[in-house]
Amino acid sequence: SVLFVVLAVVFQISSLDRAAFYNLIFVFLTMPVVIFTGYADWKNRYGGSMTNVFMIKMICAGIIVLTSFILVMWRIIDCDVAVSGSSQRVSFLIVHFIMLAAAGLAGHFGGKLVFKD
Repeated sequence: SVLFVVLAVVFQISSLDRAAFYNLIFVFLTMPVVIFTGYADWKNRYGGSMTNVFMIKMICAGIIVLTSFILVMWRIIDCDVAVSGSSQRVSFLIVHFIMLAAAGLAGHFGGKLVFKD
């Protein structure tokens, strides 16, 4: 989604913006499943112990849900925010990068859990 929206902004291609939007909707709709499976795994596999790793992963999940919701609503309200000369285009990209950073951080700590070395 982030790659598509960056390319849409740089090259002013509305079809890439639309692809980014559909991907973003998918992210938002699947996050409850991701959170539920993560919670179940945390409770069953790790005994529900609250460590810094799990706290960071939970915060990141919340950030992803919040930013994806904001971006979907933003794009619904202003469908040309990424491809027009909108003054909000940079802010729109920054929110995408915040979402990407949260997903990357959650994935990094998930990898630390799985590959303990």
